[in-house]
Amino acid sequence: GGTVRVLSLLLEGPALPPALDVDVDALTLAVARLESRLDGQQPGKLLGALYEARGPDSALATEEVSSLEGVDGAIDAGVPGRSNFAHLDLAVLSASPLVAVRDRRYIPLESASLDFKGELNQLRQMLTRTGKRVCARVDIASTSVLSEVLMQQPRCLYLVCHADYEPSSSPEGGLPQLHLSLEDSSGVCDSVSLGRLQALLRGGPSSDGSAASDDGVSPTVAGGLAGVSVVVLGACHSLEAGRAFVAAGCRHVVAIASDAKVLDDDAALFARHFLFALFQGESVRSAFERGKSTVASASDPRQSGAGNRRAVEADKIVLLPEGASHDERPMAALNPGEFFELNP
Repeated sequence: GGTVRVLSLLLEGPALPPALDVDVDALTLAVARLESRLDGQQPGKLLGALYEARGPDSALATEEVSSLEGVDGAIDAGVPGRSNFAHLDLAVLSASPLVAVRDRRYIPLESASLDFKGELNQLRQMLTRTGKRVCARVDIASTSVLSEVLMQQPRCLYLVCHADYEPSSSPEGGLPQLHLSLEDSSGVCDSVSLGRLQALLRGGPSSDGSAASDDGVSPTVAGGLAGVSVVVLGACHSLEAGRAFVAAGCRHVVAIASDAKVLDDDAALFARHFLFALFQGESVRSAFERGKSTVASASDPRQSGAGNRRAVEADKIVLLPEGASHDERPMAALNPGEFFELNP
């Protein structure tokens, strides 16, 4: 339609005719959606060209495109005074490695893998129904991707992976240590210790001297993670990891109690309803309680007789820091619009 013709002008013509009226909202969304069809053209460059055609008073220089954070990390130099967009609203990172390397051999992982595709589709549908313009990034949970995403400072991070305690690697022994099962650049399990996670979050070497990131580069998260309002850790035993995010500056972190495992479907059900309420504009506390009540009241065909297993599962989900009011509504100011993704 007309939007595609405007895109063609931007790609092939020197500039837009001054009298041509352009729907900036429609055009920016079209740029995001057509990213994979533009033969290598970068959305940031297209938007920079649009800015030049429309002038400094156009909606492109205002909050109209504030949700398009992170297209290429930066717009072309055509937008004076703006090195990037305002914010990435949601980052969803998941890891489900099928093999691990032990003693230089590939070992299949027998634990049930996280089949996240169906869950992600349900989450997309729910966030679409909020009627809010939500800019999301969906990617693999590796340390390098996590580092990059944290530097983008998304309003909300949803991290899904397995986690468990492993024997201490210290020669003196000691208590088992929490490890998150992320993926390396080859898709093999990268068992990330709590020390490596803390190093990644603060941008320095881990306590055991290992690299924080799987690319060998210790990331730098300038100014802490104060821009990441909400973190949801979809991993068992993730309380200590959640506290590491709080220490790095995140104001609201959802985690699972240290001594608890939660079934994947219960954790996913909580996350869907928590995020739906959050992006509807509810407070973090209200969204948290809504997510827990949804899990506790859900039917459970696997159980017969007295008792409510799902109520027990819901009680394993905690909101950090404990004792805080969590009355903030970080998504209340989102503009009306559509859910869309800007993925690498």
